[in-house]
Amino acid sequence: MTKKMHNYDIFLNSILLNTVFNMIFWPIVWYRMFISKKITPEMRKFPLYKFFIMGIFDCIVSVVTTLVSSYVSGPVNIVVSQSVVVANMALSFIFLGSRYNALHYGGVLVVMIGVVIGMYD
Repeated sequence: MTKKMHNYDIFLNSILLNTVFNMIFWPIVWYRMFISKKITPEMRKFPLYKFFIMGIFDCIVSVVTTLVSSYVSGPVNIVVSQSVVVANMALSFIFLGSRYNALHYGGVLVVMIGVVIGMYD
């Protein structure tokens, strides 16, 4: 999409994507909150600033990937997006103390092999 909207990538990232995401996901959240009651009041007591911080990081990723995606090839976009899996796993290991089993490490190994193949393809 960014190849076709090369001159409008900031509009695409800052307005269009957020509007579409809100139009799709807010009705789902409202349904789960008020009709199916799957989102309980106890769940809503979770500190909202943590969602804000997570949203800021997500916005930074969206800006970076959208702005550069019209300037690089499709395979490079895929390599960058797949390498995020490795970075997330490493950072969660370091900062959160998360531990993984052999299948998780195998999955990340497959992703890394794909990234290397994509870089040399």
